[in-house]
Amino acid sequence: MNIRTLILPDVHNKWQKAEKIIKHETPDKIVFLGDYFDDYGDDYRVATETAQWLAASIQQKNRIHIMGNHDTNYAFKDRSYKSSGYETAKDYAINSIIEEKDWRKLHLYTWVGDWLCSHAGVHMHFYATYGNKQDFKIWLKNICDQALVNAFGGEPADPILAAGVSRGGRQSHGGISWCDAHEFKPIENVNQIFGHTPHREPRYINKGSPLSKKYSSNLCLDVGNCNYYALHNDQTNKLDVKKYVDL
Repeated sequence: MNIRTLILPDVHNKWQKAEKIIKHETPDKIVFLGDYFDDYGDDYRVATETAQWLAASIQQKNRIHIMGNHDTNYAFKDRSYKSSGYETAKDYAINSIIEEKDWRKLHLYTWVGDWLCSHAGVHMHFYATYGNKQDFKIWLKNICDQALVNAFGGEPADPILAAGVSRGGRQSHGGISWCDAHEFKPIENVNQIFGHTPHREPRYINKGSPLSKKYSSNLCLDVGNCNYYALHNDQTNKLDVKKYVDL
């Protein structure tokens, strides 16, 4: 059975655009790469509308929602998760609609074929430092599961969820929801798709030769509020990147 998966980067309140793309492409599955909230000039009223959309979207079984740094902003209480755009009024509005049980349905990553999809990508630093030569998929699941347990428990952000120095954090590189594309370093034989860092066009950050077993292809898909998106064909493992037009 051929499954078509639509991958949508940072929404930042432009959920109507996301819904137009979904209606146009009619995919079997949809993966959102996070950052549903916060944009220039928004307020608690805009946040309320986005929260209402997200609360309904989370309930749809063919949709996978990943957390971005502008979502952990509101999902977790410790100040180490706060980022630009955070406002107390928006926090109150969002969390009056989205309950903890809803936040717990969001993910830090998912796999689409052999592509690892997350908000900002996994920098090789984290696997090299904390992986202890474990299988990458097993390591990633364990470290992310524990990070979420700690976050929902009110503890400060684990390294995998913390900002790097480029975003005002204390660690050398940003974690899975914070890594900027200019600092990203690929992991051998792990293909990744992420958003977080806006560019004029989608940007590939590849490692090695495509003929090598250690090759990895990495795509930064954030081109400003869903202006580009990707479609993955499960049968062929082909990834098509498309530009948004007014649908």
